[in-house]
Amino acid sequence: MQNVDSNDIANLRNYPYLFRSSPGVFTFYDALAAVIEHYGWKRISVLYTSDVPGLLGEKRFTLVCEERGIDVKKVAIPITESQDDFAGSVRSALKTIKYSDTRIHVLVVTRRNMVNILDMARDYGLFTGSHVWLTAIDISDSMARLRNPSDFNGLIFAGVLWDKPGFPAYDAFVGRWTSLDPEKYPGSGGVHLSWHETFAYTCVQVIAEGYKGLVENAKTLTNPLERDHILWDVLRGKRSPDMTLKYLGSRSYDTPVGEFQLSEDGTPMNLGVSIRSFQNTTSVQNGNVKNHIIDIFNPIHFNDGTTNVPGYAPHRSEVNPSFGSPFGITMIVLTTILQFFIVFTIIIVLWNRENIIIKSASPLFCVLELLGILVTLCWIYLRVDAPGDAVCRLGLMPIIIGLTINLSALVVKNYRIYRIFNSASVINHAVSNMYLLRVVSFPVIITLFLSLLHVFIHYLEPKLISTSNSQVWMICSSDQVQFLWTIVIGLTPILLNVFGIYLAFKTRNVTRLWNEARAIAATIYLVCFFIAIIIIVQVFPTSAYPITYYVTMIAVYVACLLEYLILFYPKLRNLFLQKRGLN
Repeated sequence: MQNVDSNDIANLRNYPYLFRSSPGVFTFYDALAAVIEHYGWKRISVLYTSDVPGLLGEKRFTLVCEERGIDVKKVAIPITESQDDFAGSVRSALKTIKYSDTRIHVLVVTRRNMVNILDMARDYGLFTGSHVWLTAIDISDSMARLRNPSDFNGLIFAGVLWDKPGFPAYDAFVGRWTSLDPEKYPGSGGVHLSWHETFAYTCVQVIAEGYKGLVENAKTLTNPLERDHILWDVLRGKRSPDMTLKYLGSRSYDTPVGEFQLSEDGTPMNLGVSIRSFQNTTSVQNGNVKNHIIDIFNPIHFNDGTTNVPGYAPHRSEVNPSFGSPFGITMIVLTTILQFFIVFTIIIVLWNRENIIIKSASPLFCVLELLGILVTLCWIYLRVDAPGDAVCRLGLMPIIIGLTINLSALVVKNYRIYRIFNSASVINHAVSNMYLLRVVSFPVIITLFLSLLHVFIHYLEPKLISTSNSQVWMICSSDQVQFLWTIVIGLTPILLNVFGIYLAFKTRNVTRLWNEARAIAATIYLVCFFIAIIIIVQVFPTSAYPITYYVTMIAVYVACLLEYLILFYPKLRNLFLQKRGLN
């Protein structure tokens, strides 16, 4: 048989006389695995039907991929009696693939279902962006008849390698073929062989070589009667039962498609496989695979029209809110506006540092508080869009450092107020700003050291996850235990917050003249509240990560905004009124 690619017939017990002249579908799967390895795609999805061809193909292909270190996500399509039910199963499987963590898809189904599934995949947007599809059957003729066939550009096929000018076996056969006399051998003499001719002549040549072997074996017999009997049987066609796969598989064949031996299931071994791609209604050869060695001599033009190799994972623009998404734009704009006001406030504080309104609140600590908020807000910029390696290494470092700077300044300032109202020695011996600055720098340095240690030792890495609503998100995660590191890094700001709450309680009765203490107390309570919210959502399962992400982003921004308003709106308002002569 010529070009029977299905492995359903590969059973010596059921078909002892059946062989084929083209590689089986399993050989094509091996070639597709070579293509995937060649392009560096480490993770793929296999979409297969739950019938015999699909199950056998998936098992074989998964095994080959695992041997090459390729991670396989298996998605089954149940076979149903109703076409409507089957279409629903296909849509469900395509939805799973669309929101999976891979963009390279191998379709392991029969030819009858393949075209319809790929057409539905196009409707689901799975032929755009970085998606790549591969099949073990060249169905370019069927795809060309669909509407807008160019939508399927970049679809990769593995097929038989038959048109091989320059290949010694092919050229040798064509040379002999063209030298024949067409009158004696009708149909001979043509310079080019068609696809069917190449494999038909291969089949004939295998059979001819088999009969040639029977004749040669008969000639070696010493008994003339036995020898002549066999030769007459061959001439009369009575020795066909001897032409079994067991007999044919014992010899090598030099054919137009190359030299090969038949395996015990009738499949030619060591034949090349053609790697082709669909380009504007036609199938274009891009390379071949022979003996597990791939040669891509014509770069594949993928769906975007370029030869740039797509990644195997979702693009950064496909996961997490990007800079261009409504949420990303909103957070960037709001954060930038708030940071602008903070920088503007720092300038006002420094410019008016001798003014009684600013001087009574300590310009140094005002700047430290604003700097802490500014550093904390930088984290929002880092977490809009999917995090990369550098962002994951930093982790919560900007928040921790900013929070430590902020809390240190608030606690030390409130502690000075607390001591003023509880110790005569503080009144008699003023504590300088430089001394208090050294006190503030101590917890900041400790936190910075521990954070940097975490960045270079047990750091986090980007990881794709699937959420409960089948969306793909990029998170920062690590295979190592992070709970201890979280405690170590966050211990200093937590202790500062606890001590700050104690001081806030102790200074609750400070007169209104010293209302800075009340503002500090309100800020510390506020920070404690939002820290609790952020810690709670961090322990949510990864399936609920979108909740963790949105709550954390909004909580960080709102906490910074409210702290800025509580601490500095009264000061700026009083400065404005003072300049107008109204205060």
